Amino acid sequence: MTTRYSSSCLTACSRFQYFQYAHVQHIPAHSRQYTFTKNASKNKPTQPPPPRFALTPNPANEKDTALTKTSSAVNPLPTTRPPPLDLPTRGKEAYPIYLYRTGRAYGTFYKDGLKNVWHNHKAASALKKRIVAALNARKPDLAPPVSASKTWSAFRDEAVQRRVLNRAEFQLLERNARDIGKLPLFGLLVLLFGEWLPLLVPFIPNRVPGTCRIPKQVRGMREKSEARRKWSFRSGVAEPAAGQVAVEGGKWRMTDEANVREVLKSLGSEQLMHLSCVLNQHSSVWDRIQLTPPAGLIRRGVCARVQYLALDDFLIVEAGGIKNLSSDELIIACEERGIDVLGKPEDKLKTELQAWIKKQENDEGRGWAMIEMLFKR
Repeated sequence: MTTRYSSSCLTACSRFQYFQYAHVQHIPAHSRQYTFTKNASKNKPTQPPPPRFALTPNPANEKDTALTKTSSAVNPLPTTRPPPLDLPTRGKEAYPIYLYRTGRAYGTFYKDGLKNVWHNHKAASALKKRIVAALNARKPDLAPPVSASKTWSAFRDEAVQRRVLNRAEFQLLERNARDIGKLPLFGLLVLLFGEWLPLLVPFIPNRVPGTCRIPKQVRGMREKSEARRKWSFRSGVAEPAAGQVAVEGGKWRMTDEANVREVLKSLGSEQLMHLSCVLNQHSSVWDRIQLTPPAGLIRRGVCARVQYLALDDFLIVEAGGIKNLSSDELIIACEERGIDVLGKPEDKLKTELQAWIKKQENDEGRGWAMIEMLFKR
């Protein structure tokens, strides 16, 4: 029985294989690119799966692009600035209710400000990956690649000089680098003090992220900066002579840190102190205790700020000037360059900033124009 059963199975299998071979041979050529569903009654053709290496949209890349997308090449994301603070006006309600509503407004402001810091961090991380990929694509084969794990400052100069980002993206990365380190401590302060935090921030202004500064704090910091600036100009610090500052070199040489140090090394201690006061680069604690900050601290701070301004000026020139700057960004740009902003109309600020950018463009960023503007008013 076993032998008869085996032979019958072999015969059935051979007939099935022959029928299957004959069926395949009669499939038209134009139909062999389709497969069929398991339901033989419907017999509907379906397209074959895509090739293994087909290019399909990457949802992660689309999400990263949405995070960093801006409507202007010069204005960074609105999340890099403080959110609006809507304080209630006191009506006929009781004073405790008014205080409660005011506290709730401050709590909402700080919560939104912390959310902005985290949003900027995610956007900056996505932007860094794109910049690193662009830099590595332009490097020679034997050059070491740039790593995305490095800090922004490690490849900032190269990214600007190779024009792989615009001014809006540059400002996003710069402000994120300043704010993200303040997030843990300030977040803890928000949890501990809540709506009472405005009473504390005047004593720790430099520990507050830029997105969490209330308008009163911003105005107070500007008033102190402008008062220090006026005092420095009244002290009569000698302006550098024409041959004192080395200005030889290529275009926009001040975007390189080594060239900035070369330009500033010929300045005396009083001149460096003047630049630090104009650009607000040392803590006001030194002014309160009436002591001069260490020379190395002043030189390092002034060098970093002058190079930052050169990079920012270069990107503004590349974007076509300041005509598209928003009102908020105009004020910030003037303040960073030592231009007083309190009590000035927007047209006046535009004129002064345009004069700064024009002189930088004519000087081609070699350094003398910036030094001259910082010693004159």
